Parts: sequence; C-alpha cells; structure tokens
Amino acid sequence: MAGNFPTMTTDELVLVGESFAGETAALPYGLVPLQRDRYLVATEDGFSWEAEPKTRAVLGTLHIGPPLSGIVAGQDWVWISWDKHLGCSSLSDPWRFVRLEDGAWPQAVHAFDHAVEALASTAGDRVLAAADGWLWEAAANPAGIRVRAVTRLPDEPCKQLIADGDRVWAVGRSGKLYVLTDLEVGFTAIKERVLAWDAWKDETSALIAEQDHYAVEMGGVESRSYPIPVTPHPTDTARLVCLGEGAFALTVQGKVFAGSRGLSAPLLLSQGDGTSISAVSRAAKDARQFTVSVAPEDTRQFAVSGARSSEGAGILQIWKFQAR
Repeated sequence: MAGNFPTMTTDELVLVGESFAGETAALPYGLVPLQRDRYLVATEDGFSWEAEPKTRAVLGTLHIGPPLSGIVAGQDWVWISWDKHLGCSSLSDPWRFVRLEDGAWPQAVHAFDHAVEALASTAGDRVLAAADGWLWEAAANPAGIRVRAVTRLPDEPCKQLIADGDRVWAVGRSGKLYVLTDLEVGFTAIKERVLAWDAWKDETSALIAEQDHYAVEMGGVESRSYPIPVTPHPTDTARLVCLGEGAFALTVQGKVFAGSRGLSAPLLLSQGDGTSISAVSRAAKDARQFTVSVAPEDTRQFAVSGARSSEGAGILQIWKFQAR
C-alpha cells in the first residue's frame, strides 16, 4: 500500500493494523495516542471516539457536541477544548463515555473570555492552553480545574502549541514559529513560513512552505531537509510528528508522507480507495507523555486517521518503518 518516488531506499512502510472510527474525518489535531494501544479520534462531526485498532474495536465516544479546537491526553486525564471552554475527565472513569449531547461530560469545565486556540500536553497530567492572549497552565483537582497565567502569547492567533521538556513552541497564524525558554523574555520568533512543527526526544521537525512545494526540516543530532511534492495553498492545514531516529510522518492535503534516515526521499502512502487522511500521531507505545519501555519492533510506528468515502466511514491505521 506504500508508494515512493523513484529512488533507492532501505526502509519501507508496512501497515500494522486498521479499524473504523466514526463516520467522518478526524480533525487535524484530533488523533491522540493513549495507553494500552488505544487512541482518541476527534472527528469533524463533534465526536471523540476511543478506539483500539488491535481488536478493531470502538469503545465509545468521550464527547458529543461542537467540534473540538483541541484534545490532548496525559497519564490519567483527557483534556478537550471547544469554543471558549476547557474541560477534563478521567480516562479510568467507567462513565467517561457519553450518549447524549447534553450529558454531564466532561467532569470539570473552565470558561475563558474568548475561544481556546490550541492545547499542549505537559508532564504530570497538566495542560497548556492558548486563550485570551495568554499561555495558561491548567491542572485538575477535586474542586474542578485550576488555571494560572504563564506568560503573554505572541501578538497573533495561535494555531499550534508544542511542549517538550522545559521549552514551549507556538505557531502563529502568519506562519511564524515562536519559542519560550525564559519567562522573563517571553516568546521569541525563530522561524517563518511554518505550517506545522513538532519536537520530541531532542529532535525537531518543521514543515516549511516554499514557493512551489513544501519541505520538512529535521533538526537534532543530524539535520536534514526533505522536499514534499505538494504545492502550498493558503488554506492548507497539516500535522507533523517526530518519530525518533531521524524519522517523521506528515499529513497535508489529504496525503501522508513519511521519511527516515534509511530513505533518500519521503515515502507517500498510496491509499487509492477514496481515503483522505487528515491527522497523524506517534503510535501509542511511542507517545511522549507515557514513560513506558518500547521494544525495538515497536519503534518508528505512527498512526493516521481520516475518512474513506467508498465506505462512508472514518478510519484509523497504524504503520511502521521496516528495513528491507
């Protein structure tokens, strides 16, 4: 199912598993890995499905209502945002699945003055939120959600937040990438023309809009640039994830590209059946927020989600790099 450009490679992509997840495509930020090989898939029609592709099971939905603006998971809690609201609920709660749009979920809700623009997970089941021109840190407690202002955001809407270690990055609507390393200094612009960004395990990846194509710039122990043969469009949305060992996965314009040190050019996943992919994440066992040991055969895996028009269903797939 994987196709590539006419170059010699030493890696190939292998489909590990596939299952259905809802009836519509996932939101670009709506694919979240959990423990026990499960995933959350937030879809365009306002559902947030908990799925287990290994058993091809969909356990239920954690949300019915307006499409989310953000969804992230920690060790024990899932955080969601919609409109000006930030909510959280326990992932171990047997009543976490909802059946009515006006059901009492999530368990705790905090309302900002304006829309929540983006979320990022951090250590200790805390979450960072971009709202009201500020970066906020939120934590769940018995009384509900406790929030504190961290620092001012850049002077433009925020379309992506990434936290890794003691650094936080924000991608603005203009395509500027900002980094926060010192609270006294605040966010500092470091790159332009960025459509998507990720940082994980001392590696970084950026999707840069060139004049007639995109490029993935990998940074870390070994820096490298990969051309992506897609013409940029002003309305494009994208998701990009570092997979470790110089590998990455990316979705843009319904397509999925993946690259690694064993490839001289990125691979393009060939779906060929009316499938459009809108979201990508690391595989559940590789998720940054879980400190679990990862066997060698589980590394460099990633998940994708989208919609298959031929079946009128949302899909969830797990892929892995494999040496030829």
